[in-house]
Amino acid sequence: MKRLIWISMTAAAMSSVSSSVQAVPAVGQIDFTGEIITAVCSIQNSPLTVDLGRHHTSQLDQTTRRFLKTNFTVTLTGCPDSNGATMQFTGMAAQNNPQLLAVAAPPGQTVAGNVGIRLFDTNQTTPLNLNSDSTPVNLTAGNNNVDFAAAYEQIGNNPPTAGQANGTATLDITYN
Repeated sequence: MKRLIWISMTAAAMSSVSSSVQAVPAVGQIDFTGEIITAVCSIQNSPLTVDLGRHHTSQLDQTTRRFLKTNFTVTLTGCPDSNGATMQFTGMAAQNNPQLLAVAAPPGQTVAGNVGIRLFDTNQTTPLNLNSDSTPVNLTAGNNNVDFAAAYEQIGNNPPTAGQANGTATLDITYN
């Protein structure tokens, strides 16, 4: 019986509090902007395969801590006009260096150690961190070619170890 009384008293107290709440005048305006588009770019021949080559562990450049860089072109089809579109490679980050794409090996094979995949921006020389926006590029309606580069890069102070060094990234485009 005491329990029922307490519950009803609590409900009565809450209703008196809620009736004393007053409306506050507006404090500002929020504008939402955007655009609905009919076309977005697609990568021609997706998935695109970039062969980073076979490298002996002794071929590591001791200054850059990278193996030979590979330039590649992404051909985008069906693009809308966009001034200043940015591109971002997303994927699993390398352990101990989230700026690099992680490497993996097919089942039953050994994965290379102490390396990740370094991506390079559209000028093919400036490092582009994983999950970071590229330098803005202008896209024209239709097909566009965008240049990038990639290389294996040492992680930490231990030398790279031999094994498969495959990686998978997704290319995201932000249109402006």
